[in-house]
Amino acid sequence: GQVTFSTLKRPFVYDRQIQITDAFQDIGGGFCQIVYTGVQVRMLSGWGNIRTKGVVMSGGSVRSAYNKVFADRNSGSWDMTRNRNIAMPILILPNMY
Repeated sequence: GQVTFSTLKRPFVYDRQIQITDAFQDIGGGFCQIVYTGVQVRMLSGWGNIRTKGVVMSGGSVRSAYNKVFADRNSGSWDMTRNRNIAMPILILPNMY
């Protein structure tokens, strides 16, 4: 599907900002932008499985979770394990558009 957003009849307003984490946060009936939210690296037999993270929504709650594989890198003996979320706040728009 396609998301349509227009300020033709209503001004741009936002309800609040949230700091995205791995735990679900209630946004009620609001909307948030579709955005990459970080990176997660899992170690599998000496290889770093690097995945991007994005927004997951369930009911009226959102969180950051890994999705698409970005790359697999041989790390030798170095542990590449990481789980990072972006520091930029995410805008929550009210359900008025």
